[in-house]
Formats: sequence, structure tokens, C-alpha cells
Amino acid sequence: MVTVKFIRSDGKEFYIDDKTLRITKLDGFGSLENTITTEDNATLDGSNYVSEKIGEKDRTIEFVIRDRKLNNTMRDIARSFFTPKYNFECHINYNGIQKWCRGRLYQPNIPTGNIYSYITISIVLLCNEPYMFSEDNFNKDIAGISGGIEFPLELVEDGIEFDTYEFTNEVTIINDGDFETYCKALMEFSGEVVNPKLILGDYFVRLLDTMQNNDKLEIDLTVKPLSIKKNGENIIRLVDRMSNFDQIKFDVGESTIGYGADSGDNNMSVNIQYNKRYQGL
Repeated sequence: MVTVKFIRSDGKEFYIDDKTLRITKLDGFGSLENTITTEDNATLDGSNYVSEKIGEKDRTIEFVIRDRKLNNTMRDIARSFFTPKYNFECHINYNGIQKWCRGRLYQPNIPTGNIYSYITISIVLLCNEPYMFSEDNFNKDIAGISGGIEFPLELVEDGIEFDTYEFTNEVTIINDGDFETYCKALMEFSGEVVNPKLILGDYFVRLLDTMQNNDKLEIDLTVKPLSIKKNGENIIRLVDRMSNFDQIKFDVGESTIGYGADSGDNNMSVNIQYNKRYQGL
């Protein structure tokens, strides 16, 4: 069974449920194509590799209206929803495999043929970010609860067990997707913190600002262009120019990411969110 949920950039949704609507074709969801550039070797046989990249990806979703009595209703709903100039997320459950992609509506085909025949609608998404993403965004808090310190008391036979809050400034991420991936960091502050930063190895993203109690900072490296917001306001102008945005990424395997500040890092809590990236379903 295959089901698909589209989420438009204004929040509206369209669901292909394998009941009223049924998928008849998925194209472009199996793998990615790469482009390799070479140059002739001046003195030896063959050539040298110069560069390799994965370009944009067209993905086609075709579905049929199964009940001809619903042709007018469902065709009108589809026509209204699949409108150019919106971005779309496409969430697919492919026989239990759940992944999603995002793209721009491209070449929609909503036919105006025989209204008494089964109507097949075709949608193409142009995905400038070609990867498929895991549905799970793998939340990781850089701090956690560890168990238990027990204090024996005469009033309670077995004592009282307390959890302890384990303060740590880094966490290990395991990426078993097909490609490296980027993250979103959500920082909350319970007191004054001067120049907070996100750290991965020798690289960092640092904000030149003093945070106060109840401030919130979002560093989103998953979007293009990247986004840095303080309490919902864009503050990318306050980022340290020595920051290494492109290097804050999780390679396939293990990566360790952490946080710090010039002062007050004990007043920070940080949550890391990321999706694994795949070449297809």
C-alpha cells in the first residue's frame, strides 16, 4: 500500500489515502543521479576527476480518482490545492517505508477529458534539494536525566530514589543515512549568557549578543538561506564572521556536537534536531 500526504507552504494538506484516491505511478523516488566532471590528462592515459555533484530532482506523483461519482468534487479540490508558486512537502508511506521530500510544484496535469471516465491526475515536484528525508527528526538534548541516587530514610522502607540532572556540553550523534546532514539547534536561556555558540570539532557558529532569562535562540542550518532567530526575530547580522556554517554537519557515522559561551553556559539548554538524508525510498 502507498499513501501520500502533501503539505503546502501555507499549511493546507492533501491526502492520497489509497481509498478514494490511489497512487498509480511514482517516478524519481528510487535513486539520485550524479554529474561528474573530468579533464584530460596531459601526459597519461585517461582523465582526472575534477568535481562531482548531485543536481536538482524531478519527482512525479500520479494518482486516480477511484469513484467516478466523485470526479467533479475531487478534481476541483485537487485543482485548488495544486497551485503554482507554493512550496510543497511530500510525505510518502511506501509499504511501511516512510520518507519525505520538498519541492516546487512543476507541470501539474489535471485533465479536462471525459468526465464519465476515471480521472488520473499527475503532479511533478521540482526538488532543488534532491534528497529524501527521514520522518523522524531525531531530537537530542545536550543534557539529560541519569538515574538514581538513593537516600535511605527511616520513614520509607526502601528509601527515596532521586534522578540527577547530568550537565554535559556535548552529545554524540549517529547518522546512518546515505549522506551527511545538517541540524537545527534550539537554545533556551535561564540567565545571562554572553556570545553563545554551537560547536562541532574545530568549527562553530557564534552569536555576538548577550542573552537573558527566557530568551530563545534558533539556529537552523537545514534551510537555504540559513536562518538564525532570537525570540522569532532574524538576527543573522549578529553572527560572528568567523563562523563556519557549512562545516556544522553530521557526516555518515558518529559526530559530536556541543555548545559553549564566553560566559554563562551553565544557563543554557540546547536541543538538536536533524533528519537523515537518503537518495530514495
